[in-house]
Amino acid sequence: MKVVLETERLVLRQFTVADAEYLLHMEREPDVLRYVGRKPLADIDAYRNKIQITFLPFYDKPGGYGPCAIIEKISAEFVGGCSLRPGTDSNFAAEMGFGPDDAEMGYGLRKPSWGRGYATELAQALVRRAFTELGAISVVACVTVDNLASVRVLEKAGLRPAVEPLYLPGENELSVKYALTKDQFLQRGGAPPIPLTFRNPACYRD
Repeated sequence: MKVVLETERLVLRQFTVADAEYLLHMEREPDVLRYVGRKPLADIDAYRNKIQITFLPFYDKPGGYGPCAIIEKISAEFVGGCSLRPGTDSNFAAEMGFGPDDAEMGYGLRKPSWGRGYATELAQALVRRAFTELGAISVVACVTVDNLASVRVLEKAGLRPAVEPLYLPGENELSVKYALTKDQFLQRGGAPPIPLTFRNPACYRD
């Protein structure tokens, strides 16, 4: 398996089929998928199939995009998953206005890993990678207007609301596009901005 990125406390590596069990347990934990808009898959075979059909093909494509397993350095434990993918690969690319030069950021962590600052550390590292390694012009995310903690993570990573909230097809909660351009990233020297005073509730979706 290939290591894609390291942060102070985390290692991001490519998924393997053996990670299916970890994904199954994570997505069955209470509240992990609460704001994501989907339910856990049926069983471990469904997760193996997802990894084989959806995740692994990314690694053979040029560009460096794709999902990663998140591993805690000290314990070597699986703590979640994340991804950077072309904005046009999003299911809601048209509704959100995601373009071919956008990198859509996504992540999810096991509940025992919440509250440790991992999500912020991860999001900031993904933003840097998108701009410095993948050639993205903008990093984008789709959030629902509901979860306070996740929007804090996006804003600490520099993303800001880019459109008015809207209802996506088949959903009954408002969603918002968050974005950060490369010019904005470079204007602050590639460093995270000073955290905002919290304003609007939202939740990151994968």
